Amino acid sequence: MNQNVEVLNAVYQNAQMAIDSIETLSKKVTDSNFRNDLHEQRKRYSEFANLAVEELEKYGARADDISAMSKLGLNAGINMNMMMNNHTGHLAEMMIQGTNMGVIELKKCINHLDDVDAPVAKLCMDMHEFERRNIDSLKNYL
Repeated sequence: MNQNVEVLNAVYQNAQMAIDSIETLSKKVTDSNFRNDLHEQRKRYSEFANLAVEELEKYGARADDISAMSKLGLNAGINMNMMMNNHTGHLAEMMIQGTNMGVIELKKCINHLDDVDAPVAKLCMDMHEFERRNIDSLKNYL
């Protein structure tokens, strides 16, 4: 598979996983500032997902959706975790952990950008930086 397509799919799936997580978590958020921050993050993740889809189309490819089993596991894990503790600090910690997994996946892509076109590399690096900033922002709610 084309390296550009692989990186773009990593960006897309990362964004989709974050969007799904935020949508599931937001149902239990009571802190209005935290909810607003999550809403803003969700909007930006949607932009990243849309940009990845647009770039994929330039390579004649389509975005690989997250499997139904992965989504089910994600939602079950989040819901079970929230049943035990739905305080803002705990929800922020959950988001930090999930975002950190995304940072790691994107860093793996960044480490292998040699054969990737400049716009694709930039999108990957921009999302990586966005997620790093999200972690710093989420720490305020711990």
